[in-house]
Amino acid sequence: MYRLAGLIAQARKLTYEPIEGGRVYGNEGSIDANLTGVIGEIAVQEATGSIEQPIFLRENRGYDVVNNGTTIDVKATSTHMQLPDLLIPHDQELVADVYLLGHRYEPPKVLLVGWAPRHVVEDRDPERYPGKSLNYVVRLDELNLL
Repeated sequence: MYRLAGLIAQARKLTYEPIEGGRVYGNEGSIDANLTGVIGEIAVQEATGSIEQPIFLRENRGYDVVNNGTTIDVKATSTHMQLPDLLIPHDQELVADVYLLGHRYEPPKVLLVGWAPRHVVEDRDPERYPGKSLNYVVRLDELNLL
């Protein structure tokens, strides 16, 4: 599965070339950042038993997984973040019912950390974090932990 995730990440990088490979935080390269996202999506699909769902190469519907009618947008961080926060880009349309944080702690492994419902994300102002990126930020202690 990890090899397939790597191929999807490479394809995503190509489809995101007009925006320099997609959104990348920290020191990750585009392929590694996309790999983190793909692994996070696969982890949620496996945890929910929703493994028959598509993984998009570019721009999904605003969510990655549907489980029992609930739409889930997976946001995964990488190994360089010690205490991850849930980050949703300020210009992303907030259509998912739930935003779920996954943390990649080894190349093929993701810990599903916690989630926040859409209203929690909507009820805050975006902030410049990390760095200059403008995001809706839900701190670890505000998440419903898994």
